[in-house]
Amino acid sequence: MKRFWTLLLGSSLLFLTSCFDIIEEIHLKKNGSGKYIVTTDMSGLMSDGFMKQALEEAMKSEGGDMKMNLMDMDSSFTFASAPEAAELPAADRKLLEKVVISMKGSEKEEILQMGMTVNFDSFEDMERIAAVMKKVSKDGEGLGGGLMGGGQFSDFSNMFSMKKKKLFSRTGTSQPLDGLIQDDMKEMMSMMLAGASYKTIYNMPGKVKKSSIPASEIDGKTVTVEHPMLDVINQKVKIDGDIKFK
Repeated sequence: MKRFWTLLLGSSLLFLTSCFDIIEEIHLKKNGSGKYIVTTDMSGLMSDGFMKQALEEAMKSEGGDMKMNLMDMDSSFTFASAPEAAELPAADRKLLEKVVISMKGSEKEEILQMGMTVNFDSFEDMERIAAVMKKVSKDGEGLGGGLMGGGQFSDFSNMFSMKKKKLFSRTGTSQPLDGLIQDDMKEMMSMMLAGASYKTIYNMPGKVKKSSIPASEIDGKTVTVEHPMLDVINQKVKIDGDIKFK
């Protein structure tokens, strides 16, 4: 899978434009449970015939054992089903069942998306899930290492918390895009991601009163924050802060 991403990004460079956008979502319930969703949307690649051919060639070179057709695909599976998770203790595999990987591709609808959904019972539960995912994704290899280009989404530890009963907090210590651009690929990736965006959508269990996260747009129970992806990667924008809700 990791080789596939290298081929995909290399092909995308031919267009000197963004090859994907990322949407990050948090759905929080009153009891503290919820969902954390990260979607990589590469649908823009599907509108060009040459790019579609490059995608198909990348998949062929990755190996036939993947048995995936990017032009017609709609599937999902839990992280617990990854071969790398087979040797984990039963309790760890149980936690990984809460992580769902989804892939959708449609030539007709011009859609190409890959996503990860983490279903958690509490933020403490989320920390436990993140710790197990690190085991599967260690050294950037395996399923976690290949997912979305580098395993950067497998570490969401200490990202969210509740300071008080109705005061949600995102810390700046954990950057979801850390490690996305390696030093030897910075120039190539910078050109390719020039137009890419990174959007975060916070769905709170009550009406939002205020948000200290910069660039917040508040609409009822929802807070939306969007920045150029390169600004997030290079930490030129502040993504941490608090959301107070009723």
